[in-house]
Amino acid sequence: MEQKLNRPIRVVFLTSGGILGDIVLRGLLASMNFEVVGIVQSRRVFKKRVGFFHGACLFFMHCGPIYTVYIWGITTFSEWLGFLTGEGSTLARAKAHRLPVFRTRDVNSMEGLNFIRALQPQLLIAAHFDQKLLPPLCDGSEFAAVNIHPSVLPHYKGLEPILRSWFDPVFPPGVTLHRLSVEIDGGRVLAFDDGSGLTGSTVFSRNCELMRRAVSLLNINAYLLLDLNSGYQQPANASYHSWPTAAEVWKFYDQGGLLMDYCDIASFFKKFHLLLKKMKLVA
Repeated sequence: MEQKLNRPIRVVFLTSGGILGDIVLRGLLASMNFEVVGIVQSRRVFKKRVGFFHGACLFFMHCGPIYTVYIWGITTFSEWLGFLTGEGSTLARAKAHRLPVFRTRDVNSMEGLNFIRALQPQLLIAAHFDQKLLPPLCDGSEFAAVNIHPSVLPHYKGLEPILRSWFDPVFPPGVTLHRLSVEIDGGRVLAFDDGSGLTGSTVFSRNCELMRRAVSLLNINAYLLLDLNSGYQQPANASYHSWPTAAEVWKFYDQGGLLMDYCDIASFFKKFHLLLKKMKLVA
């Protein structure tokens, strides 16, 4: 049952943007438990110290064409399209709500720290965010800090857990709300949803559904978020997975998995048609 706080928690939201980030941001803005005071959006592509095009080339070489196009579509392309249409991107939503945004390849830089500190948040919430936080930004240092991870931790720590857990009958997809620690996805667990009743038939649709469930986890457990002693410690020595390789993506498809299907792709065309209408290029 959702808990309603007496006073909303001041939140800085950390995300890579795109469709998945926007789902969580939309939920936070609609909740009476949270007051979003700013957004940190990651500009990192694969590695912190390389630019967009160099990072994109490295990403393509590692992950292959299918996964590269998929990630580009749900992040960069959807952000661009959403910003132009005014719908469905973190930047568009930030503009509509007059929220300050800091776009960076390194949130741990002095500029990043100063941006966050100036907003005086009580809580950092990360979702679909591809940067590791160093101690000054971890839970309990200056702020409480939590993350949304689309698996039931400690299983499938790291990147793209939905793809990796797709054919696992023992540890199927789910989503976990946990505290942010220096160890990636290793902080104390506050709550989780075991993914029962997921209807999505693709990695994308399941990720979207789990992000919506994560918003519910945040609201249900809002009273715990600022209690730095809450949550339970995860078992040690769990495995961690980085970006999937091209070979792993091909194997996933060979086994019958899908990153996106026609229905998922159709949603992009609807936004594109909305953009054309806005530009008065179509009726």
